[in-house]
Amino acid sequence: DRIQLHLGLELEYYPDCLPKLLPILRDHEIEYLLLGQHFLGNEMGQAYAGYLTDDISILEGYCRQSMDAMQTGLFTYFAHPDLIHYEGDRKAYLQYAREMIREAKSCNVPLEMNLLGVREDRHYPNSDFWEIVAEENAPVIIGADAHSPEVFQSTLAEEKALAWLKKLGLTPMQTIPLRKIT
Repeated sequence: DRIQLHLGLELEYYPDCLPKLLPILRDHEIEYLLLGQHFLGNEMGQAYAGYLTDDISILEGYCRQSMDAMQTGLFTYFAHPDLIHYEGDRKAYLQYAREMIREAKSCNVPLEMNLLGVREDRHYPNSDFWEIVAEENAPVIIGADAHSPEVFQSTLAEEKALAWLKKLGLTPMQTIPLRKIT
């Protein structure tokens, strides 16, 4: 009676699959739906956003598909929104990232500072991305991205992420409103 459990999933936004998936999500009373966009299109034969690329069409595709996902109103927050590993034209990256961040703010979808990226020193969190988040004053959250329970034995990554966000003038949300899947 003192612990409340909530059910949630990290989900790719695959436009062709969503109509079939929604009834399953409703039936299982999913309370939190995290947008975790890793692939473009409907995955099969499409680019993985986390692979290094300088292909602007992959950058654009990732950002557009993520914005389309947020516009559905289904997602509680956007996990590792800076997963895209684009190292092409910096001006293009900044433009598409800003557009995606503005869309997140418009849709009231918090952006996650991902602790897996912090813990493993991955290409994300991306400092350019987070500077734009601060400029746009978009809502943020910290997510553990815990692939194993051992992750919770150390608070080092969380402390580093909190310091980073504080330096940018950002305060992560402590609670996130549930979104009913309709």
